[in-house]
Amino acid sequence: MELSKRNNGLQTGRWLGSSHKIMQILGEGAYAVVMKCHNFRLNKLEAVKMYKQHNNIMGVAIMEIDILERLRCLYSYRCNIIRWDGYFFTQSSICLSFELLDIDLGRYVSGRSRTRCLTVAEVRPILHQVTTALFHLKSLGIIHCDVKPENILCVDRRQQPLQVKLADFGLARVAYNFNPAIPAQTLCYRAPEVLVGRNYNEAIDMWSLGATAAGLVLGSPLYLVKNEYDALRAIIKTQGLTEYYFVKNKMLHLDPKERVEPLQALLHGFFTEDTPSDYLIRPAPVSSATHRRSLLPLSASPPFSSAPPLVRLDWPPADLWTRSF
Repeated sequence: MELSKRNNGLQTGRWLGSSHKIMQILGEGAYAVVMKCHNFRLNKLEAVKMYKQHNNIMGVAIMEIDILERLRCLYSYRCNIIRWDGYFFTQSSICLSFELLDIDLGRYVSGRSRTRCLTVAEVRPILHQVTTALFHLKSLGIIHCDVKPENILCVDRRQQPLQVKLADFGLARVAYNFNPAIPAQTLCYRAPEVLVGRNYNEAIDMWSLGATAAGLVLGSPLYLVKNEYDALRAIIKTQGLTEYYFVKNKMLHLDPKERVEPLQALLHGFFTEDTPSDYLIRPAPVSSATHRRSLLPLSASPPFSSAPPLVRLDWPPADLWTRSF
Protein backbone atom coordinates (compact mmCIF):
# COMPACT_ATOMS: atom_id res chain seq x y z
CA MET A 1 0.00 0.00 0.00
CA GLU A 2 1.36 3.38 -0.97
CA LEU A 3 1.54 6.04 1.69
CA SER A 4 1.42 9.79 1.30
CA LYS A 5 4.80 11.40 0.75
CA ARG A 6 4.98 12.79 4.27
CA ASN A 7 4.62 9.24 5.63
CA ASN A 8 6.80 7.32 3.18
CA GLY A 9 9.31 6.69 5.96
CA LEU A 10 6.93 4.15 7.48
CA GLN A 11 8.24 0.96 5.97
CA THR A 12 8.27 -2.69 6.90
CA GLY A 13 11.08 -3.37 9.34
CA ARG A 14 11.19 0.11 10.82
CA TRP A 15 10.98 0.44 14.60
CA LEU A 16 8.35 2.51 16.38
CA GLY A 17 9.69 3.49 19.75
CA SER A 18 11.81 0.88 21.50
CA SER A 19 9.49 -2.12 21.39
CA HIS A 20 7.37 -2.14 18.20
CA LYS A 21 8.57 -3.19 14.76
CA ILE A 22 6.45 -2.58 11.64
CA MET A 23 5.42 -5.80 9.91
CA GLN A 24 2.83 -4.43 7.46
CA ILE A 25 1.02 -1.19 6.58
CA LEU A 26 -2.69 -1.92 7.00
CA GLY A 27 -4.23 1.40 6.04
CA GLU A 28 -3.97 5.16 5.99
CA GLY A 29 -6.59 7.75 6.83
CA ALA A 30 -6.71 11.52 6.97
CA TYR A 31 -5.20 11.71 10.44
CA ALA A 32 -3.38 8.44 11.06
CA VAL A 33 -1.65 5.37 9.65
CA VAL A 34 -2.51 1.88 10.92
CA MET A 35 0.17 -0.81 10.95
CA LYS A 36 0.60 -4.43 11.93
CA CYS A 37 3.45 -4.43 14.43
CA HIS A 38 5.36 -6.93 16.51
CA ASN A 39 5.53 -5.89 20.14
CA PHE A 40 8.85 -7.41 21.18
CA ARG A 41 8.40 -6.47 24.81
CA LEU A 42 5.23 -8.57 25.08
CA ASN A 43 6.07 -10.88 22.15
CA LYS A 44 2.75 -10.45 20.35
CA LEU A 45 1.31 -8.88 17.22
CA GLU A 46 -0.69 -5.66 17.55
CA ALA A 47 -2.46 -3.13 15.38
CA VAL A 48 -0.79 0.24 15.94
CA LYS A 49 -2.41 3.53 14.98
CA MET A 50 0.14 6.31 14.57
CA TYR A 51 -1.11 9.86 14.27
CA LYS A 52 0.24 11.96 11.42
CA GLN A 53 2.07 15.16 12.20
CA HIS A 54 -0.20 18.18 12.26
CA ASN A 55 -0.79 21.23 14.42
CA ASN A 56 -3.23 19.68 16.88
CA ILE A 57 -1.89 16.13 17.01
CA MET A 58 -1.86 15.96 20.81
CA GLY A 59 -5.34 17.41 21.14
CA VAL A 60 -6.81 14.87 18.73
CA ALA A 61 -4.94 11.99 20.34
CA ILE A 62 -5.96 13.00 23.86
CA MET A 63 -9.64 13.08 22.83
CA GLU A 64 -9.45 9.54 21.47
CA ILE A 65 -7.48 8.28 24.47
CA ASP A 66 -10.10 9.78 26.78
CA ILE A 67 -12.82 7.80 24.98
CA LEU A 68 -10.75 4.61 25.02
CA GLU A 69 -10.10 4.99 28.74
CA ARG A 70 -13.85 5.19 29.31
CA LEU A 71 -14.25 1.93 27.38
CA ARG A 72 -11.79 0.01 29.55
CA CYS A 73 -14.62 -1.02 31.89
CA LEU A 74 -16.21 -3.02 29.06
CA TYR A 75 -15.38 -6.62 28.22
CA SER A 76 -14.18 -6.32 24.61
CA TYR A 77 -15.24 -9.79 23.45
CA ARG A 78 -18.75 -9.62 24.87
CA CYS A 79 -19.35 -5.99 23.90
CA ASN A 80 -18.05 -6.36 20.33
CA ILE A 81 -15.70 -3.39 20.70
CA ILE A 82 -12.03 -3.53 19.75
CA ARG A 83 -9.66 -3.94 22.71
CA TRP A 84 -7.29 -1.05 23.34
CA ASP A 85 -3.94 -2.01 24.88
CA GLY A 86 -2.47 1.43 25.56
CA TYR A 87 -0.31 4.09 23.94
CA PHE A 88 3.35 4.95 23.48
CA PHE A 89 5.43 7.74 21.98
CA THR A 90 7.88 7.90 19.10
CA GLN A 91 10.24 10.79 18.44
CA SER A 92 7.66 12.59 16.33
CA SER A 93 4.24 11.17 17.15
CA ILE A 94 1.97 9.25 19.49
CA CYS A 95 0.80 5.69 18.82
CA LEU A 96 -2.19 3.70 20.06
CA SER A 97 -1.97 -0.10 20.37
CA PHE A 98 -4.98 -2.35 19.71
CA GLU A 99 -5.63 -6.04 19.41
CA LEU A 100 -4.90 -7.27 15.89
CA LEU A 101 -8.07 -8.22 14.02
CA ASP A 102 -8.81 -9.23 10.43
CA ILE A 103 -10.00 -7.09 7.50
CA ASP A 104 -12.83 -4.60 7.72
CA LEU A 105 -16.37 -5.43 6.65
CA GLY A 106 -16.14 -3.34 3.49
CA ARG A 107 -13.14 -5.30 2.23
CA TYR A 108 -14.74 -8.56 3.28
CA VAL A 109 -17.83 -7.92 1.16
CA SER A 110 -15.95 -6.50 -1.85
CA GLY A 111 -13.58 -9.47 -1.80
CA ARG A 112 -16.32 -12.08 -2.16
CA SER A 113 -15.95 -14.01 -5.39
CA ARG A 114 -19.61 -14.63 -6.21
CA THR A 115 -21.58 -11.66 -4.99
CA ARG A 116 -20.76 -8.39 -3.27
CA CYS A 117 -23.81 -8.38 -1.06
CA LEU A 118 -24.80 -10.41 1.99
CA THR A 119 -27.78 -12.63 2.67
CA VAL A 120 -30.26 -12.16 5.50
CA ALA A 121 -28.59 -14.99 7.41
CA GLU A 122 -25.21 -13.29 7.09
CA VAL A 123 -26.40 -9.79 7.94
CA ARG A 124 -28.34 -10.68 11.08
CA PRO A 125 -25.40 -11.72 13.34
CA ILE A 126 -23.32 -8.78 12.11
CA LEU A 127 -26.08 -6.28 12.80
CA HIS A 128 -26.74 -7.85 16.21
CA GLN A 129 -23.09 -7.56 17.23
CA VAL A 130 -22.72 -3.92 16.19
CA THR A 131 -26.03 -3.06 17.85
CA THR A 132 -24.67 -4.70 20.99
CA ALA A 133 -21.59 -2.48 20.75
CA LEU A 134 -23.79 0.62 20.38
CA PHE A 135 -25.85 -0.47 23.38
CA HIS A 136 -22.73 -0.49 25.55
CA LEU A 137 -21.51 2.82 24.11
CA LYS A 138 -24.86 4.41 24.90
CA SER A 139 -24.69 3.06 28.45
CA LEU A 140 -21.48 5.09 28.84
CA GLY A 141 -22.87 8.16 27.06
CA ILE A 142 -20.52 7.81 24.08
CA ILE A 143 -21.32 8.58 20.43
CA HIS A 144 -19.11 6.72 17.96
CA CYS A 145 -19.82 9.26 15.18
CA ASP A 146 -18.43 7.14 12.34
CA VAL A 147 -20.20 3.79 12.08
CA LYS A 148 -19.60 2.34 8.61
CA PRO A 149 -18.35 -0.94 7.07
CA GLU A 150 -14.73 0.26 7.12
CA ASN A 151 -14.89 0.68 10.91
CA ILE A 152 -16.40 -2.75 11.57
CA LEU A 153 -13.59 -5.31 11.73
CA CYS A 154 -13.85 -9.05 11.27
CA VAL A 155 -12.23 -11.13 14.00
CA ASP A 156 -11.62 -13.95 11.51
CA ARG A 157 -13.07 -13.76 8.00
CA ARG A 158 -13.12 -17.58 7.75
CA GLN A 159 -15.38 -17.91 10.76
CA GLN A 160 -19.13 -18.33 10.23
CA PRO A 161 -21.24 -16.74 11.47
CA LEU A 162 -18.91 -13.81 11.15
CA GLN A 163 -17.73 -12.26 14.41
CA VAL A 164 -17.10 -8.51 14.23
CA LYS A 165 -15.99 -5.66 16.46
CA LEU A 166 -16.57 -1.92 16.24
CA ALA A 167 -13.33 0.03 15.86
CA ASP A 168 -11.86 3.51 15.20
CA PHE A 169 -12.94 5.94 17.90
CA GLY A 170 -11.11 8.89 16.37
CA LEU A 171 -14.34 10.86 15.92
CA ALA A 172 -16.10 9.55 19.04
CA ARG A 173 -17.53 12.06 21.50
CA VAL A 174 -19.08 12.10 24.95
CA ALA A 175 -22.78 12.75 24.39
CA TYR A 176 -23.16 15.50 26.99
CA ASN A 177 -19.92 17.34 26.24
CA PHE A 178 -19.12 17.98 22.59
CA ASN A 179 -19.13 20.68 19.95
CA PRO A 180 -21.72 19.91 17.23
CA ALA A 181 -19.62 21.91 14.79
CA ILE A 182 -16.93 19.20 14.90
CA PRO A 183 -17.21 16.94 11.80
CA ALA A 184 -19.12 13.71 12.38
CA GLN A 185 -19.89 10.71 10.17
CA THR A 186 -18.93 9.78 6.64
CA LEU A 187 -21.31 11.37 4.11
CA CYS A 188 -23.00 8.16 2.88
CA TYR A 189 -23.85 7.24 6.48
CA ARG A 190 -24.56 10.72 7.86
CA ALA A 191 -27.78 11.23 9.82
CA PRO A 192 -30.20 13.97 8.67
CA GLU A 193 -29.85 15.97 11.90
CA VAL A 194 -26.10 16.18 11.28
CA LEU A 195 -26.67 17.18 7.65
CA VAL A 196 -28.84 20.16 8.65
CA GLY A 197 -26.52 21.28 11.46
CA ARG A 198 -28.71 20.41 14.43
CA ASN A 199 -27.54 19.12 17.80
CA TYR A 200 -27.27 15.34 17.83
CA ASN A 201 -26.88 12.41 20.21
CA GLU A 202 -26.32 8.64 20.13
CA ALA A 203 -29.21 8.27 17.66
CA ILE A 204 -26.88 9.19 14.80
CA ASP A 205 -25.04 5.89 15.31
CA MET A 206 -28.25 3.91 14.84
CA TRP A 207 -28.89 5.79 11.60
CA SER A 208 -25.40 4.92 10.35
CA LEU A 209 -25.89 1.28 11.29
CA GLY A 210 -29.20 1.16 9.44
CA ALA A 211 -27.57 2.62 6.34
CA THR A 212 -24.69 0.15 6.73
CA ALA A 213 -27.05 -2.83 6.96
CA ALA A 214 -28.92 -1.68 3.86
CA GLY A 215 -25.68 -1.35 1.94
CA LEU A 216 -24.59 -4.85 2.91
CA VAL A 217 -27.79 -6.33 1.49
CA LEU A 218 -27.96 -4.12 -1.59
CA GLY A 219 -24.28 -4.49 -2.42
CA SER A 220 -23.66 -0.73 -2.51
CA PRO A 221 -24.24 2.24 -0.18
CA LEU A 222 -27.91 3.03 0.38
CA TYR A 223 -27.25 6.75 -0.13
CA LEU A 224 -24.57 6.86 -2.82
CA VAL A 225 -24.12 10.63 -2.91
CA LYS A 226 -21.32 13.16 -3.35
CA ASN A 227 -22.50 16.15 -1.32
CA GLU A 228 -24.76 17.07 1.60
CA TYR A 229 -27.48 18.51 -0.63
CA ASP A 230 -27.87 15.25 -2.55
CA ALA A 231 -27.65 13.24 0.68
CA LEU A 232 -30.54 15.07 2.33
CA ARG A 233 -32.59 15.02 -0.85
CA ALA A 234 -32.13 11.25 -1.19
CA ILE A 235 -33.02 10.68 2.46
CA ILE A 236 -36.26 12.63 2.20
CA LYS A 237 -37.32 11.02 -1.07
CA THR A 238 -36.80 7.49 0.25
CA GLN A 239 -37.94 8.00 3.83
CA GLY A 240 -41.20 6.11 3.52
CA LEU A 241 -39.51 3.19 1.81
CA THR A 242 -36.65 2.83 4.25
CA GLU A 243 -38.81 3.25 7.33
CA TYR A 244 -41.60 0.86 6.44
CA TYR A 245 -39.92 -1.73 4.25
CA PHE A 246 -36.32 -2.00 5.30
CA VAL A 247 -36.41 -1.80 9.08
CA LYS A 248 -39.74 -1.78 10.85
CA ASN A 249 -37.83 -0.94 14.02
CA LYS A 250 -37.14 2.50 12.46
CA MET A 251 -33.35 2.60 12.42
CA LEU A 252 -33.64 5.06 9.54
CA HIS A 253 -36.43 7.19 10.94
CA LEU A 254 -36.04 10.84 10.01
CA ASP A 255 -36.81 12.00 13.55
CA PRO A 256 -34.00 11.02 15.97
CA LYS A 257 -36.49 10.96 18.85
CA GLU A 258 -38.47 8.25 17.06
CA ARG A 259 -35.43 6.31 15.89
CA VAL A 260 -35.04 2.96 17.61
CA GLU A 261 -32.52 2.74 20.45
CA PRO A 262 -29.99 -0.12 20.65
CA LEU A 263 -31.84 -2.04 23.37
CA GLN A 264 -35.14 -1.77 21.50
CA ALA A 265 -33.42 -2.99 18.36
CA LEU A 266 -31.93 -6.00 20.15
CA LEU A 267 -35.44 -6.98 21.28
CA HIS A 268 -36.88 -6.57 17.78
CA GLY A 269 -38.30 -9.46 15.78
CA PHE A 270 -35.43 -9.33 13.30
CA PHE A 271 -33.17 -10.75 16.02
CA THR A 272 -35.65 -12.70 18.13
CA GLU A 273 -37.69 -14.52 15.46
CA ASP A 274 -36.58 -17.60 13.57
CA THR A 275 -37.66 -16.20 10.19
CA PRO A 276 -36.65 -12.52 10.06
CA SER A 277 -36.96 -12.14 6.28
CA ASP A 278 -39.95 -9.80 6.47
CA TYR A 279 -37.76 -7.20 8.16
CA LEU A 280 -35.17 -6.93 5.39
CA ILE A 281 -35.08 -5.86 1.77
CA ARG A 282 -34.72 -7.74 -1.47
CA PRO A 283 -31.69 -6.42 -3.37
CA ALA A 284 -32.47 -5.48 -6.95
CA PRO A 285 -30.41 -3.58 -9.54
CA VAL A 286 -31.73 -0.03 -9.81
CA SER A 287 -30.36 2.93 -11.75
CA SER A 288 -28.19 5.46 -9.94
CA ALA A 289 -30.84 8.10 -10.61
CA THR A 290 -33.05 6.43 -8.02
CA HIS A 291 -30.07 5.84 -5.73
CA ARG A 292 -29.95 2.13 -6.53
CA ARG A 293 -32.73 0.89 -4.33
CA SER A 294 -36.09 -0.80 -4.49
CA LEU A 295 -36.99 -1.46 -0.91
CA LEU A 296 -39.59 -4.16 -0.37
CA PRO A 297 -40.36 -6.88 2.13
CA LEU A 298 -39.03 -10.17 0.78
CA SER A 299 -42.61 -11.43 0.48
CA ALA A 300 -43.88 -8.40 -1.44
CA SER A 301 -43.89 -7.57 -5.12
CA PRO A 302 -44.29 -4.30 -7.03
CA PRO A 303 -46.07 -2.04 -7.68
CA PHE A 304 -46.15 -0.01 -4.48
CA SER A 305 -49.92 0.16 -4.50
CA SER A 306 -50.36 -0.11 -0.75
CA ALA A 307 -47.11 1.51 0.34
CA PRO A 308 -47.08 4.54 2.63
CA PRO A 309 -46.18 7.93 1.13
CA LEU A 310 -42.58 8.13 -0.02
CA VAL A 311 -41.94 11.58 1.43
CA ARG A 312 -42.49 12.28 5.11
CA LEU A 313 -41.78 15.83 6.19
CA ASP A 314 -43.12 15.73 9.72
CA TRP A 315 -39.70 16.40 11.26
CA PRO A 316 -39.84 19.46 10.88
CA PRO A 317 -41.05 20.22 7.34
CA ALA A 318 -40.56 23.97 7.18
CA ASP A 319 -37.06 23.89 8.63
CA LEU A 320 -35.82 21.07 6.45
CA TRP A 321 -37.02 22.64 3.23
CA THR A 322 -35.84 26.12 4.20
CA ARG A 323 -32.35 25.05 5.17
CA SER A 324 -31.76 22.42 2.53
CA PHE A 325 -33.53 23.28 -0.73
